[in-house]
Amino acid sequence: MAADDARMLASRLLIGAGFDSEKINIIECSTVIAALVGNVAFYIHKLISRLPKKQPLTSEIIEQQLKAEISSLERNDWNLSHYADRLVKYYGDDVSIVRLILDHVAIKNADANFDSMRRAVTGSMNFHDDEKLRSLIRLLCQDFYLKREQDGSYRFHLELIRRWWCVYRELSN
Repeated sequence: MAADDARMLASRLLIGAGFDSEKINIIECSTVIAALVGNVAFYIHKLISRLPKKQPLTSEIIEQQLKAEISSLERNDWNLSHYADRLVKYYGDDVSIVRLILDHVAIKNADANFDSMRRAVTGSMNFHDDEKLRSLIRLLCQDFYLKREQDGSYRFHLELIRRWWCVYRELSN
């Protein structure tokens, strides 16, 4: 969604969920919620449904709740595991390389570029096909896992998914 639409959705959901606009800053909270989940309506709904209603709502509490949600791998109805589960189906024999690429980008965040991905992949397995690596990176961008920045670096398309990937893959981020 567009950022303004996501903030509007979040503010309406907060009010609809019973959060008192006289006790919390709806505009600030809706801005934080929308930004944390990448303006994705599904995740806005999920996060707001989990927020505690019996205490003042702050950006720190919102962040803590999001962290709890993405850290809960065993009881998670956010469907985040879809991002890992579909890799085998869509990338087949290349899934190990794709996981290494995603691991590397998740850890490096905005500092990942083609050369650093090549080093990460070749350092972990006997793989030396630059064109295949470029092709896989392009596919990951087309699949909305990654996005390429103007400076040539790569990052996850959604920061939420990067954070979840680090938890799921037990990576230090």
